[in-house]
Amino acid sequence: MRRFHKVFQMEEKGDTLFVCPLGDALGFRYLDVHNETNAVLRELDHPNLANLVIDFGGRELFGSIIIGSIIKMARKAGQDGGKVAFCNASPEM
Repeated sequence: MRRFHKVFQMEEKGDTLFVCPLGDALGFRYLDVHNETNAVLRELDHPNLANLVIDFGGRELFGSIIIGSIIKMARKAGQDGGKVAFCNASPEM
């Protein structure tokens, strides 16, 4: 299942949720970032999802708001015993 949003793209594959930030928070309304972060956290509540992969998509940098959202997502997946991985981070990240 693939879901396209303004801030985070999500895709489920097996027991893993793949999340790709689509840009830095400066390009979005704060409310959209907040709502979509919460949508990812709710998705991680599903019992069939155990792991999380954050795909940075090779983007250069993300600011503190997006990084804070990613940390929340990683903590949520980790607290429930899942594994968290990051991929496609730029050298600047």
